[in-house]
Amino acid sequence: MGVISINKKEPLPEPPAKTYGAKGSSLLSMPDVLADLLSACLQGASPQLVVEIILQDAPFAAHLIDVAAKGSHHKLDATEPVTAAVNSLGYPMIVSLVLQSARHVLEHKLSATEISYLRTLWRTSRFAGQAARCIAPSVNYPYIEEAQLGGLLQTLGLYQLLAQHGDLFLDKEPVSWSCEKQAGLEPQHVQTDHLTLAADKIDSWGLDSFLADAIRFLMVDSGQLQTANPLFRIARLAQLFAGSDGELNPEAGRLGELFFNLRPTETDYLFEWVTSLSAPSFEAKDNDAASVESFNKACRRLTRQIFLVASQEAARARLTSGTTPEEIAEIARSLYLENSQAKKVHFFLLDQRRQELIGISSKDGSRLSRELKIPLISEASLAARALSGGGAVSSFAPDQALTVTDHLLLRLGGGQGFVCYPLRSNDHPLAVVVFGFDNAYQADGLESPAITVLHPIVSAALAQVSMAEFNRIGDGALLLRRVNHEISSPLTIIGNYAEVLKHNLSGRSGRELAEAIKQESQRVDEIVHYYLNQQDTYEFPDQEIDINQLVQETVDTLREAELTPRNIEVIQQFQQDLPLLSSMAILIRQILVNLIKNAAEALDHGGQITLATREGFCSERGRYVEIHIADNGPGIPAAIRDRLFRPVVSTKGGGHAGSGLSIVKGMVEDLGGRISCHSGPDQGTSFYLQLPVVDDFSLFA
Repeated sequence: MGVISINKKEPLPEPPAKTYGAKGSSLLSMPDVLADLLSACLQGASPQLVVEIILQDAPFAAHLIDVAAKGSHHKLDATEPVTAAVNSLGYPMIVSLVLQSARHVLEHKLSATEISYLRTLWRTSRFAGQAARCIAPSVNYPYIEEAQLGGLLQTLGLYQLLAQHGDLFLDKEPVSWSCEKQAGLEPQHVQTDHLTLAADKIDSWGLDSFLADAIRFLMVDSGQLQTANPLFRIARLAQLFAGSDGELNPEAGRLGELFFNLRPTETDYLFEWVTSLSAPSFEAKDNDAASVESFNKACRRLTRQIFLVASQEAARARLTSGTTPEEIAEIARSLYLENSQAKKVHFFLLDQRRQELIGISSKDGSRLSRELKIPLISEASLAARALSGGGAVSSFAPDQALTVTDHLLLRLGGGQGFVCYPLRSNDHPLAVVVFGFDNAYQADGLESPAITVLHPIVSAALAQVSMAEFNRIGDGALLLRRVNHEISSPLTIIGNYAEVLKHNLSGRSGRELAEAIKQESQRVDEIVHYYLNQQDTYEFPDQEIDINQLVQETVDTLREAELTPRNIEVIQQFQQDLPLLSSMAILIRQILVNLIKNAAEALDHGGQITLATREGFCSERGRYVEIHIADNGPGIPAAIRDRLFRPVVSTKGGGHAGSGLSIVKGMVEDLGGRISCHSGPDQGTSFYLQLPVVDDFSLFA
């Protein structure tokens, strides 16, 4: 970049940098904005934040929309063209465009006069965009982004004239905002005006919008704009705001009343609001020397961000060699250790079904992290708190109390304390990284850019290999469906023949054998169906399940087929205001169906089934919701109770086959819950199902 000289007559250093104003020169973006954009993309910021940054710079916003419009087979959304462009292009392409713009800024040799003019132009164009953004909702115009562009792009033609004509343009003493005088002088020297240039560029995007016309006719008589589309009037009022030097132009008050029936005090308030939103970094400097120093400082920051991009790409290349979570964790561990003073780094993946964090094995073969399982209860550990809060949690914080689990993490970290940092993918929780440090000063290094740029690419790599594993399982599920399709009919036939055979046999041993054949065939069918359901569950659990409602819906489903024909009375004892569960409704419903059907089939006609819910707590796993399913049947013999949850145990009379309580138990464990049974000859049979409560639903938001 070189040192910018205030005296523009001073000879250029060797080798000479490009002189601004040469034919075909690109429009120069604000280096502060380019640095902010790179930082946001490197850290995986939300698209909304990226859009907000882009809408601060007219040249880059125009360049982004231009590239997206040319590369898309469909028109961009005219009401939110920048948002549509960001979503269409993606972050890698945006970073590439930022680097192109950064190269144009850093390679040009700008005079102090050019820098001073550009900084004022950047400030006023942003101010006009911010003004339009504030005016639009105040006058009930629904398309906020479109309105903001109507203010921001008013000066786009001024950037073009400066790029094409350089010193010749500056010699005419232009102002840095759109005004009637400026637009009138330009045709005398350059055969066009900046509003026409801006409108022509916007027209090339093919937007279904009056945006180009609002800028083309920005300076027409206000009487003609009075009945025009609101976008025209918002743009004109924003232009007057941007042209006001500290004190609002009185003409703005008149047009505010003429265009939108705003009282002068309301227009004054809007202007003060816009002024308060303008960051100090965009304020004009007192002299050329201050402008040059501020510009050079921004360019140095931009250069540092470019080096961070290079570092991140090198780290990303290393991570691509990993094909399993263990390999990704090992590579990421090396990256974190190389760029921090951490003594050790451990990874804990989120197990959605069991709702706990599970350690990933380290290369040294240590079993401690692999065997450590951390429940998703904020009070259980700092790791769970980090995942639920979405930010780093440090054991070095003052008055930080440590649980038993935290002391185990402290041992794993190998230092005097540790920091837990959550990793997310597509705004879903994914894992927690635990860094061990000897002191709080070392832990503060985790906030350095060299570390923060690693988090999004490590998250992406872990998510990718996890998805590959998910797809591999999906291929197995497809095979399982084919197997199920092929064997379901033969299994049904075998079961029917076994039933017929049982009735035709006279001896007890023969009937028991036929019953066993039927039970075995049904068990195979149930196992296949369970694993099919297991593959079909969503990657992330449902949210905010109302257990009382789910139990009621299940009873209603079974009433006509299972309960009413047997004349069974259902008694419901639901605790009101139960906490909502974050779990998988499909599995809970299947568990309830199996248990209620079991109870119904074990009863004689006219029996009772009691369904109760309540909230509970245990010190080991925290809060839970309990579902109690009880019948007043004959109970389960003691010999069977001991092996109740083993495969193929039947407790039901009347020739019914067992429903597979071993499968029910597996489903409950997949949900991170517990199931138990109590039964006796005089008290019937009761099943107690306990499902964990996750206190913070933002984990799965």
